[in-house]
Amino acid sequence: MEQGNQDVQPTREISSVVTVQGVTGLGLLVTAVIQTVEKKLSLYHAYLIINLLFLLSTSFLYFLFSRTSCVLIFIRL
Repeated sequence: MEQGNQDVQPTREISSVVTVQGVTGLGLLVTAVIQTVEKKLSLYHAYLIINLLFLLSTSFLYFLFSRTSCVLIFIRL
């Protein structure tokens, strides 16, 4: 067995993590909209939600559209 630098290939685990990040972001967005309509969302929590959505969306989009890795998104029902 050869040891050394091996190219890291995208796997199903990476696509699962990316899918979970996308679903989490969508769920957080829906919850924030519902809380805003009910006027129960404070400014502090809105600020936190905006920051979390930014982090989730940038990492989700990076892996989704990365040129170096062909990550396929599988949503398993």
